[in-house]
Amino acid sequence: MVNLKLLFVLFFTSILFGCSDTETSTADLEVTGTNGILSVTLTNSEDTSANIISLGASAIIKVKLTNADKGVITNHAIEFSSNKGTASSDARLTGSDGTTEFVVDTTGISTGIVTATISTTVDEEVLQTDILFEVVDATTVVVEEDSFNIALSIVDSTGIITNRIREQNSAQLQATLTDKDNAPIVDTPVFLLLN
Repeated sequence: MVNLKLLFVLFFTSILFGCSDTETSTADLEVTGTNGILSVTLTNSEDTSANIISLGASAIIKVKLTNADKGVITNHAIEFSSNKGTASSDARLTGSDGTTEFVVDTTGISTGIVTATISTTVDEEVLQTDILFEVVDATTVVVEEDSFNIALSIVDSTGIITNRIREQNSAQLQATLTDKDNAPIVDTPVFLLLN
């Protein structure tokens, strides 16, 4: 029964994903200036592009600096600051490939959104970007087969459950989790995989 529910969730979310014509991600950013291009990628400790990091794991911010012609800029200072958490360094130099990285340890910080600011100056032009990621509690819950139910609904911008979304309109995917007796399961994160 759980496999059938999982297939339903994957099918339903793939339909919703197909309704969108825009791709946004806080995991990859690029700032283009007159004199340089600052590219920033966020990965987790498994080197997978991600914007959700488990509490206690590392967020790795990879930075590449190139000139306007896309040639690498080496031995150039990149600065890091953050609203919470600390990185391996507040400033690093780019290497021979124009890259450097900052490792942010999330141990001991509160869960929630982290805003990391990456900046540099190229020929008196400041290139700066904020990259956001969420630190979540790493608690794992093991559930027995057939011990929960999940109901998915599309809710339009007025709060009404619907079965279609018009182009240029927004909607939310609402997931309701209940136990085998239909009692609500609270404080449990629900993750949806979109392919």
